[in-house]
Amino acid sequence: MDVVCLLLVLSFFMSFSVSITETQTDHLALKSFKDGVTQDPKGILRSWNQSTHFCQWAGVTCSNPKHPQRVTSLDLSSCNLAGTMSPSITNLTFLSKLYLMENNLDGQIPLNIGHLYRLQYLNLSYNSMHGEIPASLSNCTNLRLIDLNYNYFSGNIPSELGSLIKLNVFVLFNNSFTGIIPASLGNLSSLKVINLGNNQLHGPIPKELGHLQRLIHLSMGYNKLSGLIPLSLFNLSSLSYLYLSHNMLEGELPSSMCTTLHNLEELHLATNYFTGPLPSSLPNATRLIFLELVNNNFIGRVPPDLGKAQDLVYVNLNLNNLDAGDSDGLKFLTSLTNCSNLLVLCFAANEFAGDIPNSIANLSTQLQTLQIQRNQLSGNIPDGIGNLVDLSGLALYDNHLSGPIPATIGKLAKVAVPGDVWQQTHWNHPSSIGNLTKLNYIGIANNLLEGHIPLSLANLQQLITLDLSNNHLNGTIPKEIVSMSSISFVFSLANNSLVGSLPMEVGKLQNLGALYLSGNKLSGQIPAALGGCQILEYLLLDSNDFQGTIPSSLSNIKGLRQLHLSHNNLTGFIPEFLATMSGLEDLDLSFNNFNGTVPTEGIFRECVSDISLRQCPSLWRKENKQSSSSTYSSLEDQYPRISYAELAKATNGFSSENLVGKGRYGSVYKGSLDNGNTFVAVKVFKLEETGASKSFIAECETLRSVRHRNLIKIITCCSSIDSDGNDFKALVFDFMSNGSLEDRLHGGGESPNNLTLMQRLNIATDIADALEYLHHSCEPSIVHCDLKPSNILIDDEMGAHVCDFGLAKLLPEAISRSLMQESSGSTGIIRGSIGYVAPEYGGGGQVSRAGDVYSFGIVLLEMFTRKRPVSDAFKDGMSLCDFVKMGFPDRVMDIVDPSLMLEQDQHGGLSNNVVNQRDEHSRRFHECLVSVLKLGLSCSNSLPRERMNMQDVAVEIRVIRHVYSGLRRDGQN
Repeated sequence: MDVVCLLLVLSFFMSFSVSITETQTDHLALKSFKDGVTQDPKGILRSWNQSTHFCQWAGVTCSNPKHPQRVTSLDLSSCNLAGTMSPSITNLTFLSKLYLMENNLDGQIPLNIGHLYRLQYLNLSYNSMHGEIPASLSNCTNLRLIDLNYNYFSGNIPSELGSLIKLNVFVLFNNSFTGIIPASLGNLSSLKVINLGNNQLHGPIPKELGHLQRLIHLSMGYNKLSGLIPLSLFNLSSLSYLYLSHNMLEGELPSSMCTTLHNLEELHLATNYFTGPLPSSLPNATRLIFLELVNNNFIGRVPPDLGKAQDLVYVNLNLNNLDAGDSDGLKFLTSLTNCSNLLVLCFAANEFAGDIPNSIANLSTQLQTLQIQRNQLSGNIPDGIGNLVDLSGLALYDNHLSGPIPATIGKLAKVAVPGDVWQQTHWNHPSSIGNLTKLNYIGIANNLLEGHIPLSLANLQQLITLDLSNNHLNGTIPKEIVSMSSISFVFSLANNSLVGSLPMEVGKLQNLGALYLSGNKLSGQIPAALGGCQILEYLLLDSNDFQGTIPSSLSNIKGLRQLHLSHNNLTGFIPEFLATMSGLEDLDLSFNNFNGTVPTEGIFRECVSDISLRQCPSLWRKENKQSSSSTYSSLEDQYPRISYAELAKATNGFSSENLVGKGRYGSVYKGSLDNGNTFVAVKVFKLEETGASKSFIAECETLRSVRHRNLIKIITCCSSIDSDGNDFKALVFDFMSNGSLEDRLHGGGESPNNLTLMQRLNIATDIADALEYLHHSCEPSIVHCDLKPSNILIDDEMGAHVCDFGLAKLLPEAISRSLMQESSGSTGIIRGSIGYVAPEYGGGGQVSRAGDVYSFGIVLLEMFTRKRPVSDAFKDGMSLCDFVKMGFPDRVMDIVDPSLMLEQDQHGGLSNNVVNQRDEHSRRFHECLVSVLKLGLSCSNSLPRERMNMQDVAVEIRVIRHVYSGLRRDGQN
């Protein structure tokens, strides 16, 4: 009996000892995790101390009934924690839930994460983690969810993950995974959601995915997938969401695909190479809400009974080769009148012909966007179009429409850009525009409008912006129009053929921010009444025939930032009050007939003292200071902060030996952190330079919201005091060992700087992808505003990364998938780099995606000609575009970079001296250059509306690269 008791006592103490040891293991694992956290701005981990049992710590749950002291859940989501995930976390062997999403964690997933064999839910999304997925994760056989989206993970997707047969959700969206999609994922029989979008995956879609009979959501867009869609996928009757847009998929879609996929709610196949007719079974997907087939090569007619899918909200068939042939082929429009929730209908840039059916008037009264431009439609615009009272985007141009614009257009009070309706020279301004009394924006810039400015515009008493610039308007400026005191944002009639004087009633625009009248034939004196526009910031009257003196009343405009009076016939003295206007940043008085002395204070302090001021550069002076604390602190929440002392040490005291670049607003130094293990680029802002603080703020604001493999990655930031007690601000980025594109193109004559044709195509593709992301995949959308070779950095693998967001502008409107060029609400003048800035910005044009497209076009031309847009080689008004046009297309070999010719000669001799092979290579080499230069010229068109959008540009450059790369042997650069 005593022996039995002794054994029981020993057993108790042994089990108690094991329990204590296991408890200590969990406690130490959590403590180690806390030690790896470098920032805890919300103080979440303050409760993680010795005074409280770890089961009561914030985010920790111990709920296993058999093991009440073991951690089963760790949820620290949305805490803004920074640091790394300690490998000790894998000692929490009872863990079933690990939620660390929406933080700023860096580092890698621990290699031994497979020890967490009870783990069911792993969510590390929205962090900055990198590295590969450990194959050991396949040991966590109880996993139901893996969510790693919005990180920097790379490498291949481990095929071992195909053993996770309980997995329901698998999300790797927006990382940098490469390689092929493992066929083993077809073993995940419980899978309902798989999202591998926005990576760099290539190869075919595995047919084994057709085994996933429970699959509801399949998303693989924005990769480099190729080949056909496996037929097995069309048997997944449970599928409701299919997103394969922005790949290189090809072939025809099965006519009967929606007979099986009858539960589809969203079908996204945009920007691929699909051919053939649209599936006749599309209407069988009666639950369909979102149909996006834009930018493919579909042909034939749209199924006439498409409207059987009565829940349709979004239909976009733009940029295909669909052909109605006649009005009967437009019967699908009539069937879509059954879709009472339809908001967007787009079938622009196809081959539709015939008259627009009157049934268009019966489409949903909720319709907001209707794009049918760039077809072969004829006849009149139906009167009933006025029934679509919710339309805010309407585009009908580039068709064969005739007759007057119907008076019912006046009912479309929400149309934001009515100018897209009348883009034909023979159409007159409809008087009915005066009926749009609630209209607050008219933007009809860059069109072919003729005649006088209609007086009916004066009826629009809620108008805040009027932009009729860059047209062929003539006659005088009606005094009724300049009397519209509601216009408070932009009043622009620039670059027309207007004559006569500027009415004195212009003084009634007392709330106006920007007045652009450049490039007309206005005469007389500048009216003194302009002094009544006291909150005016931008006044551009250059390139006219104004006479007389600069009125002293302009001194009343205290907030004036930009004043352009060049190229007129002004006389008299330059007023002294201009020197005292502290807000004036940009003054151009050149090419007039002034006399007397030039003021020497204020903005004139930097100006060349030539009496005509013809050499006076645009000057910038004393921008208003604004606090960057809120913007910086929000960035600081995302990224770890570093001290001035650490950066000084990392850069050897910001020594000249470490200087790798200089710009207007600061300098960039090479540095090393982590005891020399991490090389970085430190951008130090020159805060005494006017505009530097705004540049810092703009970069911080932009970098908070962007994440893409072809954008520069920020590592950390610094806002501190330097060793002299002055303000100090810096951003720290990944160091790019191959310098900038500027260095590679123009940095001396050594052979390492020579870029091969393939390298140039890859770099161009990377830049296009980055801009496409900024313009169309960000919320809000972003316009870079200063794209140029020095702002494009090259990594070890010759990949390109766009940097320097100091002038970037955030567009406030929602992302648009339309073909219309949208502009931001900003009237700020873009101070980008000469040669790369879109011409409309020089006339006070608003910030737009089209401006970036222009800059990209110039960069593309520079890459392949190796000539800067501002060069001594271009004289007498010639530009880089003019230079390219001189040799395009027949003499492109005379204008491209000579090093490309050497490459062509070398490759031409590598085909065993077989003449026909060499000739074939030369022909394709030539075709590639013609295609690239054609794209560059298209992007750099002087008219914004004639430029492609970046989605189309990215597709085009990928096609050019794909065609060329397919002809090259493995191993060639």
